[in-house]
Order: sequence, then C-alpha cells, then structure tokens
Amino acid sequence: MNRPVLRHRPLSVLGVVVACATLAGTTLGAATPAGAATPPAAPTTSGPTGRLLVTVRGAHGNATHAVSDRVEDSVRQAGSRAVAADATGTTAAVRAGDAASRARLKARLERDPDVVEVVEEHRAAVRALPNDAVLHDQDPAAPPGVEFGWWAKGMKLPQAWSLANGKGTTVAVIDSGFDLTHPQLSGIVDRALVIESQGVPGTARTDEYGHGTHVASLACSAFNDGAGTVGAGGRCRLITIKSDLYDTSVAKAVKKATALGADAIVMSFGVDGDVPAPEFLKQALQDAADKGVVLVAAAADKATTQQGYPANVLQPTGTGADLEAGIGLSVTAALATGVRASFAGSGSQISVAGYGAFADVSGPPGILGAFPAAVTANEQPSKDGPAVAKRVPLRGDTRYAYQAGTSMATPMVAGVAALVRTANPGLTAAGIVRVIKDTASRPEGWTTGTGWGVVNGYAAVDTARRIDLRAPRATFRSRSRTISGSRTTLSWTVTDKAPKPLVASGVRRVEVWRSVDGRRFARVAATGATRLAVSVPRGTVRYALRGVDRAGNRAGITKRATVTITR
Repeated sequence: MNRPVLRHRPLSVLGVVVACATLAGTTLGAATPAGAATPPAAPTTSGPTGRLLVTVRGAHGNATHAVSDRVEDSVRQAGSRAVAADATGTTAAVRAGDAASRARLKARLERDPDVVEVVEEHRAAVRALPNDAVLHDQDPAAPPGVEFGWWAKGMKLPQAWSLANGKGTTVAVIDSGFDLTHPQLSGIVDRALVIESQGVPGTARTDEYGHGTHVASLACSAFNDGAGTVGAGGRCRLITIKSDLYDTSVAKAVKKATALGADAIVMSFGVDGDVPAPEFLKQALQDAADKGVVLVAAAADKATTQQGYPANVLQPTGTGADLEAGIGLSVTAALATGVRASFAGSGSQISVAGYGAFADVSGPPGILGAFPAAVTANEQPSKDGPAVAKRVPLRGDTRYAYQAGTSMATPMVAGVAALVRTANPGLTAAGIVRVIKDTASRPEGWTTGTGWGVVNGYAAVDTARRIDLRAPRATFRSRSRTISGSRTTLSWTVTDKAPKPLVASGVRRVEVWRSVDGRRFARVAATGATRLAVSVPRGTVRYALRGVDRAGNRAGITKRATVTITR
C-alpha cells in the first residue's frame, strides 16, 4: 500500500521579490470635479425598466415613423395608453403602464407581421469585484498594483462570477485536515468527516499541517463577505474529508464524497513515480466520474513526466493532447506569466494548469490562502528542507499564509468546474472536463508544459452556458375537437426558453406527427410556421408536436403536446 504526498513547495525555492510581470487592477471611476453635480449612483442590481423594446422590419421607409405608427395603432386596439421614446434605427422603447398593460401591448404587437421582436427592456448593473480582501489589497511581496488574489483575475474569475457564482454546488476536498473554526470556512461546510485506515491526529475539524485549510479556501471561501480569501468556485459549498491518505482511505473518501452528491472532488496529493494505482482505487474514481463528479488531482511537484496517481488515473500517459480522453483533470502549476512553474510536472499526463506561484525566483512566496490559527507542521522547517508555508497577516488577521505548488492550482480548477456546473447543470462530468480544457488560455494547442493551458473561468462558463441541451416546447392552442369535413387547421405556440445564465439556441422548426386509431405516430410535416392545414383521416386521430431548436434538441411526444380530432 502506498501513501501519497501532499503537493506543495518549500518556500526557499521562490526567493525574494524583484520587478516582474504585473497584473494590475483597473480603475473603475474618477473623482468628481469641484463644483460639478454629483451623478446618481450606478445601479448595483440589474432588472426590467418597465418598457418594451419594439423592433420593426427596416424595409418600410422611415423606421422611427413606422415604429410610432404601429405603437399608436396597437395601443388603441389593446385599450392601453403608451408613450413612445428613444426611437433608434428600427427599434423604439415604449412605456406602457403596469405589467398587465405591457403584457397586452406585447401580445398585440407580436401579431403584427411587420414587427420583428417585442421584448422587455432591462438595465444592466455595474460589474464590481466581490469585496473579499484578497481582491483589493496590495500584496506587499508583489510589484505595485498586484493584489493578494492576483490569480483570480488571471483566471478571469470576476467575469465568470458575474455569469455563474457557484451557488448550489458542492466541492469535496480530501486532505490531511481542516481548521473549520476559520471564518472563511466555518459557514460554508456542509459535512466534515474523518476517513482513516492507519489513524490521523485530531478531529474532522482540526488541521495539524495547514495544507487542507489552505487548499479548501482556494476552492470555496466565504464569498463577498468583506474579508479574507476568495475561492475560485464563488458561492460553492464544501465537504471536507480528513484522511491519512493511505490508498484504502482515499478510495473510501472518494466513494463517500460521491454518495454525498459532490459536484467536484479536489485531490491535492499523489503517489510519486510510475507506481500503478490499485484497482480498487481506480474503480472508485471511475465510479465517481460515471456518476457525474468532476475529478481534479494535482500533478507532481517536481519537473517530471510521471505525475503519479491519482493524477495519472484521471489523465493516463499519452492522452493529455486528446480532448476526449481521461476521466478527470490532472493539474500542473503555472506562474503569473502563464508558463509552467519550474517545480511542476509536465508531459502527456497533464490536462490543464492553475496558478501555483507568482514566479519561479521572485514575488510572493506562494499563493495566499486561509491557514489554521494554531501553529502547524507546514510552517516549521523539517529534516527534508525548509518550511512550506509562511504566515502573513491579512488586514491584521494572522490566519492566512502563502503556500506554493500544484496543490494550490488544483482547487482553483475544481472551483471553475463548480461554476461551469452552475452555468449549465445539464452538462455531464465529461462535458465539463472538455469545456475546461477547450477554453483554457494558451498561445497554441496542447503542450507538454501546461497541457491545454491555464484555466480561463470566464471562457469556460460563457461557453458552457451556450451549450443548449434543452428541447423547445410546442403546445397546441386547442387540445381536442370534432370536425365534419376532411380538413382542418392546426395552430400552436412554440418557445425555446432557458433559465439564466443559459442561452437558448432558438427554434428551428416544428414537426407535426400523426397517429390514427392508436397506431404508431408518423411525421406528416416540418415547418417554421405556427399553423398548418392538414387532411384528417376518418377515425380517432391524434396529432403531436415536436419542437426542434438550432442545436438539434427535440422533445419527446408527450400528452401535453398532442391534440385529438374525431372525424
């Protein structure tokens, strides 16, 4: 039986600060000149304005006049009073009273063949950074303009959080301990467990080393709380599993996290070299992936092409360059410049990279994360070398520390997996893994250095929300009727809606199917219209609708989408 090692680097490797690449923040505003009127505050929440945006076809001469004419006519027939405003091109914004009045006006306008679209107008909110301290406070060990949380900006996480903030997802972290009294963790842990085979010190809520607390805080932390760290997964929650990291304990921990419904599992540890993983551990990992868990493991913390397991189980030798291969993500460490850290693993077992250090020989001595209040083993020199953690106060609180390594990069990637699942809950684990690989930042394709590149949270979330997996909904306007002739006209409504932040691909067509006297359904037409004249055989005839969207999704034939006609 093998026991994995935690994957982090001694601090002496990183050296002291020198001038290097700077990730500077941006200025969001400027001071108001003396004597100038103070402008109204920028909106902090988005929402409807109470107006409709009406777009008409542009082939009718003066577009603004066309909009006004149609609005006035529709208002009169809808029995509402409206004021047209802000006409621009072929679109005008129209105020029409309360919600009921707007709904009536919208329905009337949508029946006009020259009206292209009628939608609610919305006002956007200013995109502001969460107020967590690491995103705003200068890192004293870094060049000017570089905050403690520079890595979050490097991975485009603030932009990602504006689309999907991780709420409703859970990340399981298997590690050597967790200080669950830490304010960044205490309120977001759903379950805290101990799984051991040879014994571990302390309890499920203590961290004698400092590694697990640090790793967990980089995946999920108290979000937008005005203090402390930030986790890549935004508002995700944690399952913490304290383990002695023996093979049997790790396998049990993976099974437990899967049973508890974890969306992703962080494994910032590994058995070094090309030792094969035991079959029971490989099976536990495969079962977790099959059940929808995104598995994320740290690559080696040395310059080697053998990442050890579990990383090489998730991305086996020779498969890194294949977007479809593997059952999870093997994560190496990148520097702030985007290149692989000299201490990190490389080669064909690498999937992607997260940030593991600012620079090889300069800058902050690692990534800042939460750290236990009590003195830990990781901040003490050992017989193997210098300390691997360095405590640093954050706004006067000493429960934070720098640590460097692939261990730090791994929870960042798991947090992005949680964001992707928030953006598109319909994606499978394999689908999430592919999106993360395919959207990573890189100057070229897959490389042995950083795999598919440094994970880009915004690109991953934005891509995921545009993968349409939902079929349109088509419904007949009338559910049943009796006719005397041989022909009738069917009419229906069809919509392709998606909850935010998903983006629907839009309706392509509606298929009309028919069953006579209980026989199998057969397709009789496919159309982009919302009505169809059909001939009706004698007997009991059922017609069914199947909407098809631009992504190729189509619904099954359900009772709601059928109409029965008796002739």
